[in-house]
Amino acid sequence: MSQKFLKACEGKAAYRFKRTINGIDHDNIDELESPNIDELKEAAKKYHEEHASYKVRKSLYIGNSSRTTRRKNQQQHEVAKRTFVLHTFWNTKESTEEINNDNDDLLGDEIKDCNWNNEISTVLKNLKLDIKKEKIKRKGVYSRCGHHAKISSFLWNEDILLQVKSYIREHKWNVTPQILMIQINEVILPGLEFASSPTIHINTARNYLKKLGYYYEK
Repeated sequence: MSQKFLKACEGKAAYRFKRTINGIDHDNIDELESPNIDELKEAAKKYHEEHASYKVRKSLYIGNSSRTTRRKNQQQHEVAKRTFVLHTFWNTKESTEEINNDNDDLLGDEIKDCNWNNEISTVLKNLKLDIKKEKIKRKGVYSRCGHHAKISSFLWNEDILLQVKSYIREHKWNVTPQILMIQINEVILPGLEFASSPTIHINTARNYLKKLGYYYEK
């Protein structure tokens, strides 16, 4: 055989090797039987069962029911009955006494603070009452025709009232408005040392006697 024939045979053999990948001879592909559809379905189902991303999990009982909880608590209670209490391991009497002493001290401090707070509140209440009384004393009489305060009449001063009543008793209630006006302007008011030396009118003396409950004849 010539060399050209040998090379042609080698090239044909290599080409046939490429065409026979995966064990299938493409030259004889017509001779292969057609695949069975049922077998393919079974194979796909089997593959899915083996390589599924999830698996069916059985329900498990983890013991969190109320009945199980009561049973466990009862078991622990029975076990605790057979153990010793804490004061059998160490003495707690001294610590208890210290706690009681501390509580007594705290209680005493709280009582003192409470008394002090009560005293403060009482003082504040009294101060408010005093301020209110002082405001009432200094409150002026306001006119209905305007907002200007009017000064209360000095005739209703206690010292003036005492001297007027004493003067009326000395004269046995035989006092006229004219006589009372002169007595107040010349004797009573100067005797009380008023800086501005005020005087009153006869009508004021007449009204003054009416306010005191005295009646006179014209």
